[in-house]
Amino acid sequence: MTPRIVELAAKISEVLDATAELHELLMDPIPLTFKSIAGTNAISIDAICRFHIADIVPPGGQVSFGEIAEKIGLEEQLVRRLLRHAMSMHILKEPESGMVAHTKMSKYFTLPYVNDWISFGAQEGWPAATKGFCLANNTDKSIFEVLGADHARAMRLASGVKAHDHFPGFANAEVSKLYDWTSLGNAFIVHVGGSRGEIAIELAKSFGEVKLLVQDMEKAIAGAEASVPDELQGRIEFKAHKIFDTQSVQADVYLFRLVFQIWPDKYALQILKAQIPALQPGAKLLLQDLVMPEPGEIPLWKDRELRAMDLNAGASFNGRNRYMHEWKALLKAADERFVLQRAISPGRSLLSTLEIIWDAPSSTKA
Repeated sequence: MTPRIVELAAKISEVLDATAELHELLMDPIPLTFKSIAGTNAISIDAICRFHIADIVPPGGQVSFGEIAEKIGLEEQLVRRLLRHAMSMHILKEPESGMVAHTKMSKYFTLPYVNDWISFGAQEGWPAATKGFCLANNTDKSIFEVLGADHARAMRLASGVKAHDHFPGFANAEVSKLYDWTSLGNAFIVHVGGSRGEIAIELAKSFGEVKLLVQDMEKAIAGAEASVPDELQGRIEFKAHKIFDTQSVQADVYLFRLVFQIWPDKYALQILKAQIPALQPGAKLLLQDLVMPEPGEIPLWKDRELRAMDLNAGASFNGRNRYMHEWKALLKAADERFVLQRAISPGRSLLSTLEIIWDAPSSTKA
């Protein structure tokens, strides 16, 4: 990132934190507490997504509460009640009495993947937040097993994942900015858990010398080759591979993007250890994940988002976002030959990149 962009990101953070602090200083403690704990916010937001109300509101126009009620089969009084609550959060607006129009926020609700993301959060995430996913679903199975047996719920999660593109650093298009990929030269990169190859395509387009292998479950990569642009053919390949299976492919770099946050240490260690048989001296592991900050280390707006994501990882997946000392401990527990070189956290990105070197000469210590 250029110095100017870094400076701008810092200024934006200052404004976000200062205005939030001013708002909270001007409120009395109890109303401020109520605002913070109001779980009822999810009710109106879920209703908008569940009944696809944002799709009923015409772009650049307006529609009445009554018309919406008729189309979705609810009483007008209830529709008005729900939508005026959402409007208090700047989701939709009432430009004239009884009429509903879009705001900047509500326009995003018309995107199918945003609708699915919000619906998943309200219908799966919220019950899990208070009990944990297993208790909320009265099961001893993991979220992956439960959703795997319910196509509609699984597809809602799969679609909703794309909404993360709107979080700083999470978009596929931003992956090239999170690490100095040019320093790798003509490296061979294995993207473990790389899904349909979206990240591989982005890297191959941006860095003309790298070659990539995408590993994921067979059903995840089935037919993915067809999405690779003609000009990138021969530089991106796919191979069926489960994340806990022993790594058999020797490469210069192994990329794990948003993998470890959904696994507790027991399973995170299995993933790391599974790579060891294929690692050559000097091989790199790049872990693009979240690193939890100590209090006061980062801007408050960013701190709040990371801590909310951490609680969500715990409630839904029994995972967690780790502090730097916990990352170091995890690597050491897997094998002392995993050496953390540095952690890179550019600009406003919520994601960090942990650069880990396989220090084979230290094998005598193992």
